[in-house]
Amino acid sequence: MSPPLDEVTSFKDEVLRQFKMVREDIEKYGGQLDEYKDRLNVEMTNLKVEVATLKLKLSFMAGLYGVIGGAIPAVVAIALRFLK
Repeated sequence: MSPPLDEVTSFKDEVLRQFKMVREDIEKYGGQLDEYKDRLNVEMTNLKVEVATLKLKLSFMAGLYGVIGGAIPAVVAIALRFLK
């Protein structure tokens, strides 16, 4: 004996309603996840730019210190030559 038609229809409607709620939740959380990924990508890009800027500053300072370090002995040598 099969259940009455109205019980089957009621069960089917309930299942469809639950599926609709699940689909809406998935869409909502999917949108939130996409926003999170976008913010994360922006932050990673900012960090990459910061690291590149720091590397550039570091290489500039290393070059500057190298020039200064090389100029000091040269100035001392020139000064000693003129003082003799």
